[in-house]
Amino acid sequence: MQPEKHLLELLDTHLKTGGTFVDIGAHAGYYSLYARDIVGEDGYIVMVEPNRVMHPIIESNFRQHDIDINADNDVLLYRAAASNDVTARTFRSDYYSEASRLLDADYVRGDSGHEYTILTSTVDGMVTDADFIKIDAEGEEYNILLGMDNLLTNSKPFLLIEIHHDQNVVLTDVVELLNQYNYTCFGRKLDGELVSSGNIYERTKHMIALHLKDGESCPY
Repeated sequence: MQPEKHLLELLDTHLKTGGTFVDIGAHAGYYSLYARDIVGEDGYIVMVEPNRVMHPIIESNFRQHDIDINADNDVLLYRAAASNDVTARTFRSDYYSEASRLLDADYVRGDSGHEYTILTSTVDGMVTDADFIKIDAEGEEYNILLGMDNLLTNSKPFLLIEIHHDQNVVLTDVVELLNQYNYTCFGRKLDGELVSSGNIYERTKHMIALHLKDGESCPY
């Protein structure tokens, strides 16, 4: 799937030259490629993608732009899943679909070739600083945020979180967790319209969250 224009506009607004972009659920790496043009060679791109079908596609996409992933440590690809701890979990791959996802910790893996065991890690364990974090994790969003205490406390990155209403994600828990870190949350509809956190639970595709400094006005 190609990047959505209004999401690229968020990258243009909230990511600067020399910054760090973290792409959790990178899929084919399109957003990371776009972010690379913004942060430049002095910035950092960190991709987290558990679906092993997508790894050679990501590498190929970057090679087409003369970028060798993991060669100079400024563009990194973690072949793992982000969560709230370091453990082994079952991952279900729908091949090239973005619906591939990490399964519940107590799930018993079957014989399907679509499922395999993968290592999980916290985002705090992968990066120490970030300016913009995109999360598209098919229902694992809350656990991922639990594993970002250091980043949310110290780096205070701009957050773009895809909402998966069919994955039993309790959005109130996500919003309340981010509110504890003094984040302001908004929902973003399919047409790009922003809604307040009180209306975030219906007809929204993404959540954006930003940390406002004392006296700073909200840009939305």
